[in-house]
Amino acid sequence: MLLTLDTDDPPEKRIEALQKGIHFGLGAAWGPVYCWLRRHTPMPPVVAGVASGAALSLIVDETLNPLLGITPPRDAYPKSAHIRGFATHAVWGLVCGATAEFLRRRWRT
Repeated sequence: MLLTLDTDDPPEKRIEALQKGIHFGLGAAWGPVYCWLRRHTPMPPVVAGVASGAALSLIVDETLNPLLGITPPRDAYPKSAHIRGFATHAVWGLVCGATAEFLRRRWRT
């Protein structure tokens, strides 16, 4: 689904599109965490990727979203949902790291 906001769309559809935009925008904005870890710590790419993804999961999903009322409290979800969310954010960190390393090497040449 393309992220479009048509004034003829029902409000629910517009809200859903905005939520997706915020979700993906936050993911994109979190990318510099990986870059900071690589420049300021001795972490190798895989460790920095998993660490940045884990931080995204723990700080945003597990802490800020429930505190700000964006999502229900943590205990409203089964443990499997938290594990799945943590795992998918760790994979996000690995992909972010692979992309950043590729771009870094590409720009250096």
